[in-house]
Amino acid sequence: MLKKSIIIFSIIFSGVNIANTPSKKQLLEQVLSTICDSHNIPALSVAIIDKGKPMYSAGFGYLYCSSQPVTEHTLFRIASITKLFTAQEIMQLVEQNKVKLDDDIAQYINLFSGKNIKIVDLLTHTSGLTDVIKPVSFVNKHNFDTYLKQSLALNNTAKNKSFNYADLNFNILGKIIEIVSGKTYNNYIHHHIFRKIGLTHSGFRLATNNLKPDVHPSYNYGFIFNAPIRPYDMNYLPSEGLISSVDELSK
Repeated sequence: MLKKSIIIFSIIFSGVNIANTPSKKQLLEQVLSTICDSHNIPALSVAIIDKGKPMYSAGFGYLYCSSQPVTEHTLFRIASITKLFTAQEIMQLVEQNKVKLDDDIAQYINLFSGKNIKIVDLLTHTSGLTDVIKPVSFVNKHNFDTYLKQSLALNNTAKNKSFNYADLNFNILGKIIEIVSGKTYNNYIHHHIFRKIGLTHSGFRLATNNLKPDVHPSYNYGFIFNAPIRPYDMNYLPSEGLISSVDELSK
């Protein structure tokens, strides 16, 4: 599991226009400010969606060593929320009849021959796979084939495939998206999701850009100063790599 780089809340209310009157908005912001103070949360972004429409968005706190306040446009490393986008990409390919949920993934990646793992198993974390290889930084990066071979060599896929949350499942789904679409994971998500719904500031940190979160990493409700920071690994883009804001996520 990715350490919290900073906390993002997306709050969805159904049938309650909590932010449509001054009194409710004031009460909401009092509650959120209290939560920040009591839990020592350094930076927080919140969006409320009612009946499919954004009703409220705001930020609390300040950027590290800065007087600049956090807003709904502040960029966070959103960690495993990235998996929702990867799942959507897979379902787009299902709707296009390019893949099936019960496809054996061995037909896309030969290394899985005989393991009887289906796409739906990856989506639901019931593949039997576990995370045994940690992310590495850009400097000491390894390619996907090396990452996958090392992961499988250290994995014992049990026949009883009970739920086991693992980034590896979604990193494999990202590779299947690339194989089926003929595009890189980054290019596919930009063309088929970001552009279609107008996410103009969301993306991934790549060797060709300088996209970074606005906020300093935090863990256990406080800023990280000297503690190791989770590396940004290209193999982990489909499971935890997206950088975005609560304003864009609410779309």
